[in-house]
Order: sequence, then C-alpha cells, then structure tokens
Amino acid sequence: MEMKNEETDEVQKYVDSRYVGPMEAAWRLNELPLHDRSHSVIRLPVHLNGQQYVTFQEGQKEDAVRKDPKTMLLGWFDLNKQDSSARQILYSDLPNSYSWRAKDKKWITRTRNAKVVGRVVSVSPRDSERFHLKLILSRIPGATCYEDLRTHENVLHKTFREAAIAMGLTECSDEAIAVLEEAAKTLMPNQMRRFFAYYLIGDEPSDARQLWERFELEMTDFGDTSSEALCDIEAMLNTENRTCEDFGLNKPDIFTAPVICIDIGSHSQKCHEIEEKFNEDQLGVYNRVIGSISGECQQPAQCFFIDGPGGTGKTFLYTGIYHRLLAMNKKTACVAWTGIASILLPCGTTSHRFFNLPIQLNEEGICFTKPRDKRRLQEVDVVIWDEASMIPRKALEIIDRTLKDVMNNSLPFGGKTFILGGDFRQVLPVVKKATRSQIVSECMKSL
Repeated sequence: MEMKNEETDEVQKYVDSRYVGPMEAAWRLNELPLHDRSHSVIRLPVHLNGQQYVTFQEGQKEDAVRKDPKTMLLGWFDLNKQDSSARQILYSDLPNSYSWRAKDKKWITRTRNAKVVGRVVSVSPRDSERFHLKLILSRIPGATCYEDLRTHENVLHKTFREAAIAMGLTECSDEAIAVLEEAAKTLMPNQMRRFFAYYLIGDEPSDARQLWERFELEMTDFGDTSSEALCDIEAMLNTENRTCEDFGLNKPDIFTAPVICIDIGSHSQKCHEIEEKFNEDQLGVYNRVIGSISGECQQPAQCFFIDGPGGTGKTFLYTGIYHRLLAMNKKTACVAWTGIASILLPCGTTSHRFFNLPIQLNEEGICFTKPRDKRRLQEVDVVIWDEASMIPRKALEIIDRTLKDVMNNSLPFGGKTFILGGDFRQVLPVVKKATRSQIVSECMKSL
C-alpha cells in the first residue's frame, strides 16, 4: 500500500465536516442575533485621600498632575452634598440611578433605562486601609467625605480599619493576639520572630503593624533594638521573596542583606566525588561547560543545551556542575519549569519564582522586578535550567529582554551564562487545544 503524504487543510476539513441542524439553520436564515450583552459593567475605583491614579503620556506628567484628578469616588462625595436622594444609595449601586460623565467628571441622573452593574475594584487584604475602606463603602451610604466614612456613633476613628471594627464589618485580631501571647510564653525572641514571619506569610493579616507594635518587646533580644529585630524578620521574609512593606510594616532603617558564607572546600570535595562517578559522555560535557566558564576553553560559549533521554544522568551532571561553580566562587541558580523537577536540583526553585515571570506570557512583556529581585538577577553568574523542553518560547524571550534591561547589556540574557537541559522526546510546552504545529511553534526550538 502506498501512503500519500498530503498536507491537511484544517479549515476546509472543518467546513466540510460541519453540521448545521434545522434549528440553527432557521435561526440564521431569519437573521436573528447569535449573541448579545445583557449588562454593562461599571468599575468603581477605591483609593485613599490624595492617592488616586493619574495616567499620562511620557513627558506630560506635570500637565496630568495640574488637571482635576477627580474620580468616581470623589464625584460620589460631591453628589451626596448636592442631591439628597443620592444619600440613600450605596456607592456600588450608584450606576443604577446615575451615570458618570467623564468629560465633566461628575455623576448625573440617568435619563434612559439601561442594564448596568456597578463593581467596586478588587483590593487585597494586605492593603489594609483600602481594604477596610471598601468594606465600609459596601455598607454605608450618603458619605460626603472620607471623615464621614471613618465616623461611627459620633466617634471619628483614626483609621478605616478601626472604623470597620467598630461598625462590626470585620473581626478584630483577638484570635491572632491570643496565639501570639501563648507563643510568647514559651518561645525565645529569635523563635518568636521566626514564628511571626511565617504567620505573616501564611495568614497575610491586614493588621500586621498592630501585632508587631503589641509584641515588639517579645521579639527583641535583650540589648538589641526593635529595628534590629525587624531586620531579622525582613531577612526571613526575603527568603520567601517578600518584605516587611508587603504587610504594612515599616522598612528596617539599618537593614543590610545577610552575608552568605560559601564553604568552598566542602563544594570542592563534593564535586570531586561526583566527577569520579561520571561516565565518558557526562565528563565530556562537564569539562566543556566548566572550561568555557573558567576561560580555559579556546572557544568559550555563553549558552549551552544538554540533550539526553530520560534516565541518562542529566540531573546528576547538573549537581556536579553546580558544586564546581560554587567552588569557583560563581553565584549559581538552579531552576526548573515545574516544581517537581525543581526539588531534584540542589537549592532548586521554579523559574516563575526566580525570574518573577508573569502568569500570562505575551510577545512584548517583561518580568516585573522589585529592587531586591533586580539585585538578585544582577548578582547571579550562571543559571542551570532543567526541563527546558517544556519552556514556552515567550518565557525565554521575556527573560532575555528583562536581563538585557537589568544588566544594560545587549548580549543574549544580558551576558549571563545559561545551561539549559531537557529531552524533546518528552513533554513539550502545554498549549490548550493546540495543533501539533502550534505546539512546536511555542517550543524554544522555534527561536
């Protein structure tokens, strides 16, 4: 039997095999609408006094600041001052009766019946004041200023959180206080600081500042200052890529990154033990990579790809390279596309966590780097990346653009050495409902 290798026209194949039933045919013949939108969604901003967002073109920042920065929330305050009927309407229900005129930046009475839904923007509980302001806005109508929202039973509270607790809109931190009080009875200050740091990461309380102020003495060693204790908490949070500022705590005044001591002798001994167990192929790749990085190779390279079927010892080779590079005082990071693969690497982590890759990868995006993340990327010398066959093409392009920008270097990956490894015989990038050609185009081989 002779097999004909003909290209498949998927579009024509879909048209030829498509089935249109009598109901759909009648609907289309009568030109009835196939889709419709039931309601318009109006996004209502939430911001603190003087902290509204301002958009501007590059070079026009001063003009944007001089313009009237009135938002829908400030317009709601003005409307309640002028219209008594509006004082009975909650902020989230306002679009049902009023429409926002962007040109004049004010709410006007809605003249036509329209299906609209007001949605207050999402606010993270870590942004404590805005989060509790949103809670109050969803319960209290008729406010004419921020002070009205912080007033309950003729008492003006200092913060929106205190006002929300007084109104019964949120629970106070009695349970967290009880837990920390019990821990303070048995834990030493350094243990208390560690307990508090992991509590912040796990629970993400909105009142972290109040908890710190209450248990500040219990977390401070005798003879040390509270700032030194906060520095220790900052260092613990940094290991999880977080900071004190993420939880509303003050940034330590005297914080310096902890000095990491590398036992070069220990790493050198480990790499010698691994070298003795290498086979011929592993030793050849090992010498080529180390020779290029150390400058002993006549044709040094910056990017490597280690290809091999599963079970041929790639992870063992990565471990040997890692210890040799640390013995050479080279800062090395081991990453992988999946969490399962990362735990097999020495000090491994996922590529999303190390590079801060966005969830949605696009053609022109970059990694959003905070100052400490930027510093980490600048300091690393070599990146070992396992399971590279699963890396989408866009991820590598984003990392390449980010490192070029961070290092101010036009070389690939900003001049960093990348050691990629994987097996293209296994899983390729996962693309939902994609054809074979689409999956291949998303692979790093299409670069």
